[in-house]
Amino acid sequence: MPKVNEAVFHNDGTCELTRRSPFSGETNTLRFKATRENFENWKKGQLIQVAFGHLDADTREFILTGITAKEWKETFSEEGDDNGTEAIQTCR
Repeated sequence: MPKVNEAVFHNDGTCELTRRSPFSGETNTLRFKATRENFENWKKGQLIQVAFGHLDADTREFILTGITAKEWKETFSEEGDDNGTEAIQTCR
């Protein structure tokens, strides 16, 4: 069983990261494209958007917090909401 907060790197250029969600307390593992260098740069202070610029915001959020995209949407979207987005009306 993988350790929480430990990245396991694979020969295909992916890694698996296991994190515990602060929302649900569940332990989740996500596999995504990343290298040791990506993690090292981030740990040395590089912004996550730069160190992991090739990843989407949901994956970067998981790296930072352990919150999955599904948990985020379930927690912050309202019923009838279009996936957490809403139209913006321009006022003149």
